[in-house]
Amino acid sequence: MKNLTLLLFFFNLFMTNSNPDNVVSKENFDTVYQYIFDQIKKDTTKFYSYKNYDFYLKEESEILVKKDTYIISHISRENGIRSLAKREKDNKELVKKTTQLFLELLLIADKASQ
Repeated sequence: MKNLTLLLFFFNLFMTNSNPDNVVSKENFDTVYQYIFDQIKKDTTKFYSYKNYDFYLKEESEILVKKDTYIISHISRENGIRSLAKREKDNKELVKKTTQLFLELLLIADKASQ
């Protein structure tokens, strides 16, 4: 329950400040990366699907997020969440959605490790 409260705090902080870098710490990134890696290995696929989004691992420092075969954003261990949208409004929406998905996966990964 403590972790859920912490995640909700970070999500609220993100919604208030619109800064996804507050959410993607190196520790959180590594947790989500390892969870996705384990799921891909278990299912013997090239990506992990969650809520109609596909998560691809690129090297050990980046997660690509695809929707309908298009890369919509990437999550970097060093740079946080970035969208590939050209319009600012679309960019903000995609970063917000990717942050939400990242937090959900962080919670799932945390539960799986307990």
